[in-house]
Formats: sequence, structure tokens, C-alpha cells
Amino acid sequence: MRGLVSEYRIGKFRVLHVSLFKFRLDGGAMFGVVPKVLWSKLIEADERNRIPMATNVLLVETEYGWVLVDTGIGEKWGEKEREIYQIEPLQTWRNFPIKKEDVRFVILTHLHFDHSGGATELRDGGLFPTFPNATYFVQRKEWEDALSLTERTKASYRDIDFK
Repeated sequence: MRGLVSEYRIGKFRVLHVSLFKFRLDGGAMFGVVPKVLWSKLIEADERNRIPMATNVLLVETEYGWVLVDTGIGEKWGEKEREIYQIEPLQTWRNFPIKKEDVRFVILTHLHFDHSGGATELRDGGLFPTFPNATYFVQRKEWEDALSLTERTKASYRDIDFK
């Protein structure tokens, strides 16, 4: 399966580590107050100061069904945004061995777009949960933060991903 990084067992659980998308983000934004002269020793930025990133998710097979940890960057991006972020799909649910309907639980570690972008999808002119049979979980404080954006946090959240 393209995008599959690893598969392993933890006790009675089967775990799939899948890389769904590659993309690029501004290196300065990712490393914050760390000077570029230091972080650029670890990772090379392109001519637009972007560094390579990937969205990785975990699929866990349990006795209660499949649990998805994070949903990746998702597919609700316009052409301009795809170019800015250099979004490249590695794996899509259309050719995944597990169907969207098989996911019973979605755990969102947080609601930044690269972790929760795939939680919803545009379909028939509307916004719908990507995993129709799943119960979604996110920490209450994170939910509150995502709904009360500040100048510092607004670039990390897209309400189209979780509303």
C-alpha cells in the first residue's frame, strides 16, 4: 500500500502507520524563536523558506473496530493553496484497504489543519464528516482554543476542518 510506513502489533491491537500527504510549511513558523542559522542545519528550506513536512496517521484495529488517530491535511484545498503548500497526496481513501465507513472512532490530537484537515469533506455542495460511522474525539480545551482564535493561532486552524 502506497503511503504505508509500517505495520506492527501492540498486544491485541494491529497498528498501521500511514503517511497520507507531503507538503511544505514556512520553516520560521515551524521553528518559532529558533534562529534559521540553527534549524537550517537540521533541514533545508526551499527558495520560499518552506521545509518538507508529512501528515502521518495511525489506524488501530481493535475489537470495537478501527480507530483513526488524526486525519491528515485533507483534500479541501484550492489550486492556489495546493501550490503554496506544495500538497502532494501519498495515499487516498479511494485506494485504501480500509473504507471510510469502517472507521468507528476518530481521535484528533489537536485541530491544526495538518492533523484535522481530513476530518471533514466537501460533498454534494456541503460539508460532511469524512468518516460517517465514526465518533470523533478531541480535548475540550483544544476545541475551545480552536473556536477562539488569536492573531498568533489563526494560521494553524481552518474551521472548515472541524465545524
